Parts: sequence; structure tokens; C-alpha cells
Amino acid sequence: MFKNMKWNALLMAISYIAAGSFLCMYPNTLKNIICDIIGISVIVIGTIHIIKYLIMDIRQALYRDDFVEGIIMIFIGVLIIYEKKTFTELVPSLLSIYIIIGGFSLIQDSIDASRLGFKTSWIYALFGIISIIFGLLIMFDVLKLGIPQFQLIGGGFIYCGVTSLFSSIHLSNRISKYIKDKERIEKLEREAKEEKEPTPLPGDTGPIVLENKPHEATMNIPTYEEENIELKLPEEESSESEGEENV
Repeated sequence: MFKNMKWNALLMAISYIAAGSFLCMYPNTLKNIICDIIGISVIVIGTIHIIKYLIMDIRQALYRDDFVEGIIMIFIGVLIIYEKKTFTELVPSLLSIYIIIGGFSLIQDSIDASRLGFKTSWIYALFGIISIIFGLLIMFDVLKLGIPQFQLIGGGFIYCGVTSLFSSIHLSNRISKYIKDKERIEKLEREAKEEKEPTPLPGDTGPIVLENKPHEATMNIPTYEEENIELKLPEEESSESEGEENV
């Protein structure tokens, strides 16, 4: 099961839960250092992307841009830390964007589950839609519940982390089952195909081909030499007849 798990989604889910817990418990403290935490987190994630690209199999690395994505994320993290005064006002909107991204990740899991033929794929889509709506409400400051905004963001992070964790574990389990069933079906089809093919006997060199050769008819045509027939010339026959008349 674990070899089919999306490890990026799993790490992201754990990060969501941890960040959301701190935002709910220490909203005022984190408001002052939130830019440093976000910047460091983005730098760490970018470094993970680069390391993953370097240790990735070359056949998979040819179609991925993890190295470039990692470099860009590191630059963004450094910029957030350096310009923390500017980014402090944008922090709520940026954090709500993370919640929305988590929702779209769940919708992607729903699409993957649907393509694999899972009937419960709509559950992932439902989780994702709720996350997207919640993130948009926080971004535009629509919710007026008397709760500090950072605590609302923390609650959104915890929700995204829990649903992403559930999706990663549940979907990986389904994928493992799907792969096992597919391998079993392919094995049965291969065995059935082998049973239909005749097994050659020892020493069998293949089918015998009979060649139809026409019978040669031999005719014994007699020749003059074989029959020893003496041919008489016409002159000799005429001389003999004249002798008989004279007599």
C-alpha cells in the first residue's frame, strides 16, 4: 500500500495539520512571525523538490520540472522573509490560497479515483469543494463570526490536512487493490492462452509435409535395332520379280 502512496500529499497533509494547530493555539504570536514561518516552509519545500529530482529515476525525471519548481520556491521563500513588512498584510490571502490549493488537490484525487473505476470518488470532490469555498470566504473576509482571522485560517488548514491525509491513505489502499486485481486477471488470461496452445511432443520437429510427385510413365518403344528387322530396298524387290518371269 505504501509504495503507491503520494508521499508529497502525505507530507503536505501533515504540514497543514501542524500549521493549523499552531495558528489556532497562538494566533497573536504567529501573526508577528508568520512571514518567517511561511518563508522557511517554502524554502524547505523547494529544497525537497530539488532533492527528489536528483534522486529520481531518470525515466521519471525526463517529464518533470521538480528542479525548476524547487529553485523558484526557494527564491519566493527568501523574498517573503526579506520583505516581511509588505507580506504581513497579504498573509491572510496567501494562507487562504493554500487552503484553496488543498481543495483542488482533493478534486484531482477524485478524478484519479473516478478513472480507476471507484464508485466513492465523489467523496474526494466533496471534500475539495468545501475546502475551496472555505478558502474563498477567508480570502474576501466574508465570515464575521467574532473569531480571529488567523484562527479561522488555522481551522481551514486542519481541515485540509485531515481530508488530504484521509484521501492519501484511502486512495493508496484502493490503488494497491486495483493493481493486485489487474495483475491477477492478466495472469489468468496468460494461463488460459497457454492452455489453448498445443504442447509439442519430445522429438517433434513439426508437421510432416507430403510432396505429391507425378508418376513417371515409361514406354518401351521398340527400335529397328532391337527387332532386327531387315529393310528391303525397292530395287532388290524388282530384280527378283523379273527373274521369276524369265524362268
